[in-house]
Parts: sequence; C-alpha cells; structure tokens
Amino acid sequence: MLAVLVSQTPAVAAPSAVAAGAAHCDGVAYVVARQRVAGTRDAQRSKGRRGDGRRVLGRLDMRTGAVRPIAPKPGLDALGYNTRDGLLYGVENSPVDGGSPNLITIDPRDGATLASVSLPPDAYTAGAISRDGLFYVRGRDDVTVMDVKAKPARIVRSFVLSSDVKLDDFAVRPADGRIYGVDNATGDLVRISPRTGVVKWFGGLALGRVTAAFFDTSGTLRVAGARIASVDVAKLPSRSKHLDVRRVGVLPVRPPKLLDGAGCLKGVPKLVSDAAPPKIAPPSTAAKSG
Repeated sequence: MLAVLVSQTPAVAAPSAVAAGAAHCDGVAYVVARQRVAGTRDAQRSKGRRGDGRRVLGRLDMRTGAVRPIAPKPGLDALGYNTRDGLLYGVENSPVDGGSPNLITIDPRDGATLASVSLPPDAYTAGAISRDGLFYVRGRDDVTVMDVKAKPARIVRSFVLSSDVKLDDFAVRPADGRIYGVDNATGDLVRISPRTGVVKWFGGLALGRVTAAFFDTSGTLRVAGARIASVDVAKLPSRSKHLDVRRVGVLPVRPPKLLDGAGCLKGVPKLVSDAAPPKIAPPSTAAKSG
C-alpha cells in the first residue's frame, strides 16, 4: 500500500455550513477552466508557468456554457465533489513551491484551501468521489483510491485499467458506484469497474472532446467540453448504437476551455418532446345528445 505524507500546510477547520456527515447537493457544476482572472496575486505569481496563470475554479452554467470564476487555482486538476461534506477535493499538480502534487480540500464558496496532503509523484488528470467518500484519481498508469472521510485523507488502494483510454475526466454514478467517462481517442462512452478496473465501451457520442463529467440527481450523465450534453446511462447495452444523447441548446454551446469538472447537479427536466400528450376527457353523453 502506498504511503501518504501529510504536508506541513495547516488544515483550516471546515465551515459549519458544510459540516461533515450531512448530505449536500448544491446543484452547481464546478469546473477548472483556463480563464485568466486579471490583477489577482495568484495569477501574477504563476505567470509564465505552464498554463497555470489562467487556471481558475469556477461555476459552469450548463445551459449557456458561461463560467463564473470563483478563485484562481494554479495547477488544479482531478476535481471531485463530496456530497458527504459539501466540499471540493482536487489535485494541485504543480505547487508553487515546486514540490510533489498535493490533494487539497477546497471550500466551494470562495475557493479557499482548507487542507493539503502530499501525494506520490504523478500527473493526476481525472477525479471523482463516490457516495461513500472514496476519491478516484487517475494518474498516468493507474487509478488511486483515497478515503477522504479520514482526516487526513489516505490512500486505500489502486488499480490499473484493463484498456488504454484517454480520459480527461470521469464521474461516479451514485446508484451503483460505477465510473463513467468519454474516451477522447474514440469519442465512445466508457464504463469502468471501480473494483477491477475493467473498461467497457459503448457507442460514440459525437460531441468532440469531453473534459468535464457530472451526474445529476436523476442519474443522468452530464458532460461538457467542446459541447454540453446529457446521456442516459440507466440501461446501456454493450456497444450500443442508439445512445440517448441530448445536446443542450439549439446551436452548439462552446464554453471556455474546460480542464475538469465535478458537482452534484439537479435532475434534468423532461424535454417537451418526451412528455406524454395530455389526456382529454371524452364528451359526455348529455353533450352529444344536446
């Protein structure tokens, strides 16, 4: 089992509004986006470093693609939202001090870092948290599983994917704990077993590159990147050619360059075209005879 080193960064107590043990689903799509926040100290300090000067934590409007910045977060990736405590967790791949990557706990209200734990050297690019508080983080060669209920968070195991897939992000389906994402090399929807790492492919989504993935309370997969769309994964046959994919908006929605995403979204309302026609009562006999 890999050891985890606790950094010297002091942990800040989590605010009472996000007390541990409660269930939280704020409906917000949190993203890491490449969008410079001019004039901020963090942006100035990280200027010239690989892409970090424009890396911000923000809130994504899933209808328009607009991103509202919360705070600059240089090096942030592999974002996950924990419904157990209402906090965000992510990996700071390139800390300002040049050290090893850190798992950081983030207050979603203002982007403040509440705690930091050192991770083994790697490049972590995708993350998601299950309902039972396990944080799945994709590195170069394997997926590391961390228990974020523990204080400090600790590594409990890791597994290797059965096939090579290009995943910029993935999300854990609350109903069964399976991991879903999009293989950006093929455009196919994939499902990953969180126990064995076995990868199963489904049909292509034809959405371009997908860099952020979420689940909503209805169990629908929501994805964003070159496009924003929703995918019904409730009943998926293998290699399906008839995936239920709904693009958002009449015209293609192109958000700013997204690098990762996480959140507990509200359920997708039923589309007008899917709604059953209203039932009209037949005319009464009296009306006919009159």
